[in-house]
Amino acid sequence: MVSATFDNSGKPEIAVLNAATQNIGIFQATADTTFDGTFTEVSGSPVATGADPVAFAAGDLNADGFADFAVVNQSLNEVTILLNDGTTVFAAAIGSPLATASTPAGVAIADFTNDGLGDIAVTNNGSNTLGVYAGLGSGEFSQRIELNVAAGPLAVTTSTLTTSGLPDAIVTASSGSNNFVTVLLDPASIASGACPIQTPSPASEYLDLGVKVKATPSIHDDNEVTLQLEFEIRALSGSSVNGIPIITNRTVTQTVRLRENEPSVIAGLLDREETKSLSGIPGFARLPGVGYAFGKRSTSVADTELLILVTPRRMSERARESRPKYAGRGGATATGAPAPAPVPSEP
Repeated sequence: MVSATFDNSGKPEIAVLNAATQNIGIFQATADTTFDGTFTEVSGSPVATGADPVAFAAGDLNADGFADFAVVNQSLNEVTILLNDGTTVFAAAIGSPLATASTPAGVAIADFTNDGLGDIAVTNNGSNTLGVYAGLGSGEFSQRIELNVAAGPLAVTTSTLTTSGLPDAIVTASSGSNNFVTVLLDPASIASGACPIQTPSPASEYLDLGVKVKATPSIHDDNEVTLQLEFEIRALSGSSVNGIPIITNRTVTQTVRLRENEPSVIAGLLDREETKSLSGIPGFARLPGVGYAFGKRSTSVADTELLILVTPRRMSERARESRPKYAGRGGATATGAPAPAPVPSEP
């Protein structure tokens, strides 16, 4: 479903693609001034789309101020262009339908070339490409420009993502990969067919970094305690792949028996990194012996050791003294016993 301006009524209007009946229904708000949430179908609706419509987009393709349609006919590998005359009456444009690559799946309309005319972008699921058709006016379009994208492209939408002020394309990849890819479109790159494609971005995920300690104690006689310990050290590594951070994860599991209040070293993690570099004249720098005259060799070694110290302590409540309590008239003085000292109130 899309919302667009299909006539000059000034009322809210929506269009819905009906795949089973192969047409598009157009509906207009019933109220003249106050929108009450009800719609009625306009004259000229529904609009025939052609065989196997799977996606459509609405936008001004001939610069007349009214929304037109671009409909993906998947089984035919084509896009049908339907132009609106301003009264919700649609007719096929000259040159329609446009041929696509294998298995088109999604379509979007935007002014990618910044010339005031609507252009069309179509994802081709079978060929892993994004086809761009530049608008030439009167509903006619240039030859398809094919751009490679991530495998299994499906839906596509547009938004301005850079400081150029021009719309870019956001393509969703196949549902199993949880990825999307951003394609930056501008007039110069579209003309050369070399639009930069950004690295696929995975779904975001929050991870806890640092040291996580899990301890299960068992207390024994002679002030001893058995600890079942598990240490997890998670941190960012110094390298990344395609801008995606790499997480290093080390785990130590150990069971120890210690005395209370005595610190003990129970585990250690050693990390050794060695880097060797060679610079100089190619071919000569590697020669045995004389290579030192034509090149420079350097070696750096870094050792990191993490020691884990544990001091078991028992937590207990403060010992309380029991005191006699008396009830009844006269208390202890009635029986001849000495009166107890006043019991101070405890905090």
